[in-house]
Amino acid sequence: MAKYYCEYCGHSFDTIHLLTQSICPKNPDGGRNHKLYEGSEKSQYTCEYCGQQYYTLKMMAQSICPKNPNGGRNHKPYAGFEKSKYTCKYCGQQYSTIRMMAQSICPKNPEGKKNHSPAL
Repeated sequence: MAKYYCEYCGHSFDTIHLLTQSICPKNPDGGRNHKLYEGSEKSQYTCEYCGQQYYTLKMMAQSICPKNPNGGRNHKPYAGFEKSKYTCKYCGQQYSTIRMMAQSICPKNPEGKKNHSPAL
């Protein structure tokens, strides 16, 4: 049976309905519902903001992301597949890892002086 995971807290549910109808304590909007993680199951999950890797979504949700651009504390799991090169969705610059991408400012990021962000 397939499992469905919350992007914010990493908890698993048997159905999408159960996931979306339950309150998530890690929701950055302040206590709203869980959000479906739309990526595939992986051996390691990489944070889209900082490049840190975790073995489970739950482990990722338990630590604070120092590079969250929205002032929040949550990591954001990269939903795309592992690649040999990652391309910034704003400027097209390429990096060999998401961690390297997250270390520099993107001049074309529409939110101002924020980091590069990987395209899926």
